[in-house]
Amino acid sequence: MTKDVSSNIIVKKKDKTSAVLLTFFFGFWGWLYTYHVDKTKFWIACILFIVGVITAIVGVGFLFLGGVGIMNLYAFIEACTRDKEFFNNYK
Repeated sequence: MTKDVSSNIIVKKKDKTSAVLLTFFFGFWGWLYTYHVDKTKFWIACILFIVGVITAIVGVGFLFLGGVGIMNLYAFIEACTRDKEFFNNYK
């Protein structure tokens, strides 16, 4: 653990194994583990998910949910291919 002096927040070190497991089991929600870097991708996937669930009643929502599936796969591949140095240097 490291302590951020400017804001008095204790930041835990990030681990690649944790990131891979989070994205494997929770999909795009795993991007919350590295939110400062991945916040744009997380919010795009989250909005696609919400719109997909709401519009699934009409039948169009399944296209949005398909996009969420692609984002989940992208999150998993990205977590697998990031170097360990990325997680060691993450703040």
